[in-house]
Amino acid sequence: MASRSQASYVAKLAKAEQLHQYLLSFNDYTPGDSTLTTAALETRIASLHTLQNEYTQTQHNYLLATEQRRQHFEKEPNSIGKLLSPIGSYVKAKMKKDSRVYQEVSTLVQKIRGSKKKTLNNGNEDNNISHSEKSYGSQLQNFQDIITLLTELATDYQPANEAIKLEALQALYASALDKNNEVSKTISIFKPNIDTRQQAYKELAQIANSIKNMVKSQYGINSTEYILIKGLVF
Repeated sequence: MASRSQASYVAKLAKAEQLHQYLLSFNDYTPGDSTLTTAALETRIASLHTLQNEYTQTQHNYLLATEQRRQHFEKEPNSIGKLLSPIGSYVKAKMKKDSRVYQEVSTLVQKIRGSKKKTLNNGNEDNNISHSEKSYGSQLQNFQDIITLLTELATDYQPANEAIKLEALQALYASALDKNNEVSKTISIFKPNIDTRQQAYKELAQIANSIKNMVKSQYGINSTEYILIKGLVF
């Protein structure tokens, strides 16, 4: 499902195309400014279509990478999130509830679970992405700290559960790090497209408003031409 932000941009592009069609139908529309001509608007619309396509593709790559990372961190049977409980239970049983190492492991487990629960949905893609990256970065660091503590236990940490043996946890950490890095790669391509698109649509709004004012000036405030386009909000 398209986001509200995406739907808004698509709607603005549709309005730009509608404005272009209206201008084509106007008799002798002569703005006297090359940036406000019908041809210039057509070129701008074509450019916006290209930006939309690039945005959609890079967003798809980013969302795919984030979903693969989420599976590794939270959803798979042996994901980091699913292994926190058996790790904590083993350390508690082996080292006892009041031991320093159990208290430290328990604190790290709570930090990981806490960062997973934090969400941000304010419609700002940049803020949402930044928040998500901080969250997963924190989870990864805390998981590495758990592995460090378990390593220090040496022979005291020998669980029967293959999924939480040190070798398995180290492999999981390395794989999770790769997934996190892959997200970072897609972000480096996606975020500039966010900024470029925002600026392009800001410019579209400025141009469209100038065109409406030019039409009002040329044909009059009560003209059919102006009445047709004045309600197009960008």
